[in-house]
Amino acid sequence: SPGKLDAKPFSADLPGVGKVEGDRGHLGVRENRHRADSRTIEVAFLRLRGRGGPDAPPLIYLHGGPGGVAIGASREMAPIWAGLLEVGDVILLDQRGCGES
Repeated sequence: SPGKLDAKPFSADLPGVGKVEGDRGHLGVRENRHRADSRTIEVAFLRLRGRGGPDAPPLIYLHGGPGGVAIGASREMAPIWAGLLEVGDVILLDQRGCGES
């Protein structure tokens, strides 16, 4: 159902970042947010916990190209995440039909 969150703890050693903790899972969303009767689909996410504290706003990363993946590129994009994790959490979303979604 929309809003259902299924997450498990995540931990990895990312190049240039070091050990990162977070959550990995799926979020249920309406396929068409304008229709209450729209079917529910699951969108995959990876949340990397930043060092900015609990009130820091998260950064949400969406891959820019058609068919691109955010979660699968997390290791190669690690140098970019290093600076952003100093500010707050980084949430990687695989858009519907891409990667793990």
